[in-house]
Amino acid sequence: MVQSEVKTVRLAGVDEAIEEMATGDGTRPPQITVVLTPELVERLRASATRKGVKPSVLLRMWAIEKLDEEAEGERNGGQKR
Repeated sequence: MVQSEVKTVRLAGVDEAIEEMATGDGTRPPQITVVLTPELVERLRASATRKGVKPSVLLRMWAIEKLDEEAEGERNGGQKR
């Protein structure tokens, strides 16, 4: 992939989600920057719109699902679901 094809995108809704997750002591949760191609950003936005959620929420949901699947597979001796 050519570097010029990739751009960092700050998805709408991130600040709101961070504020919702902020702890009582005013600290913010850790963040990870994800770099996506413009085409992937458009696919993500379209999918999030169909599901009625913000793109950042959908990414978080998918990350949690995949991490849970991985943990389940490890509990089951590495078998895939």
